[in-house]
Amino acid sequence: MQTQWEDANTIEREVKKFRDIFSKSIYAELLSRIDGANGVLQTLTQQSFQREQARSRRRTSSKPLANYRKTRTHARHLHNAVVKGRYWGCPCRERHVVNLRLDSRFIMDSDHSSSPPFRPTFRLALSSLNNSRSTGSLWQWQEIDTEPADAVESKLSSAQASDLVISSNPGVSVKKVQFAAVASALQSIPWPIAQPQHDFPAISDICSALCGIASDHRLPVPLGFICADSDANQRYNLYLIRNISKDMQTSTLEDLLASSQSRARPRNCHGCVIFNRRDRLFLATTLACSVLQLHGSWLKDQWRSRDIVFAEEEESKKAMLEHPYISWYVSKNEDGPRAPPLKRTVSSLIRSQVLFPLGLALVELSLGQTLASMREPEDQDADDAVIDLKTASRLIGDVCCGSGGRYGDVVKKCLFWHGSEDANLDNEDLQRAVFESIVSPLLEDYKDFEGKSRIH
Repeated sequence: MQTQWEDANTIEREVKKFRDIFSKSIYAELLSRIDGANGVLQTLTQQSFQREQARSRRRTSSKPLANYRKTRTHARHLHNAVVKGRYWGCPCRERHVVNLRLDSRFIMDSDHSSSPPFRPTFRLALSSLNNSRSTGSLWQWQEIDTEPADAVESKLSSAQASDLVISSNPGVSVKKVQFAAVASALQSIPWPIAQPQHDFPAISDICSALCGIASDHRLPVPLGFICADSDANQRYNLYLIRNISKDMQTSTLEDLLASSQSRARPRNCHGCVIFNRRDRLFLATTLACSVLQLHGSWLKDQWRSRDIVFAEEEESKKAMLEHPYISWYVSKNEDGPRAPPLKRTVSSLIRSQVLFPLGLALVELSLGQTLASMREPEDQDADDAVIDLKTASRLIGDVCCGSGGRYGDVVKKCLFWHGSEDANLDNEDLQRAVFESIVSPLLEDYKDFEGKSRIH
């Protein structure tokens, strides 16, 4: 009897389930739940799409790209005037070295949301090689800030212009130079406020202008102005910021990477570096920004990590990684870099002559070693550039593991560029492509690491 009763209850429950299933109210409730879930899903999808659009608009903002272009133009003018121009009439010309500090302002304020109007200012360190057998100027190291004069003030009379137009002799790059500096001298200081134009005389010889400043003169002091080779109406005001006489050695980025490698015990221990991760990401981003600003002028075509120079602190002898430089000799007799130039490659494997050196430097910074130290027998080739390409390509997996996928994607694009033609970076389409594909992702990486990125 009990079994029959249980069977009857079971049948009744099943019948009730069927009634509930076919009930319109139950159906309506289920459909309502499905509709609500679909609404939530649609909202999430739209928010994701809108977020991606907003991020894309930030990446393609015209303001920072316009500032890069403005910096690029003035950097070329300044290079032609200071390195290639005839503003060095002194007998000690061959001893002078012009060192341009790579600008990090684009990293510190990469979104330009609250920055004041952009001013393309540059910091130069003019050094004089210490050679007791030479005669001439006594100064060894001068830090100079430069800025374009205002458009109204830069209008010269035709007579003045004819006197100030100068032809150029190519400058030369060096692997190492002698610096004279102290640690505090290279710390960031505010850019000087432009003085009325009548306080700025025309400079005919930079060496004489510097020697004319008394050692106890209160700094900063206006030196005068120089003009661009190509446009005598484009003048640049020079301010002496630091006047230092203590000698100090330099290290190249290649030197520091080699030193880092010597400290790494296991051969494949890519994390044993003297740079911390922030230093490496900062330098990688600085170099990417510098390519967009300086390629074709201060940054030679086939640059490598040995062309990036750091001054050493006087006491600790540590390289000041926050202030990388590019160095050029002032010379009237030589047409090219003093360091032997790399063999010009014509290999079709190198897709971008502009971005390829940056890709190699990014690999070295990520892994903390020179490419030469990470080569394998299968990387050998008749072309040195192809050897570097093979080595860097083989290490992309390690780069992604150590520095993240976004950084690794930038390296891939530099090594295997598939974008616009890159005969030179004066092409605005190429400038935009490099800014969006190379510079912006590294800026985002740096901001994420610093905790300064926006909530997405």
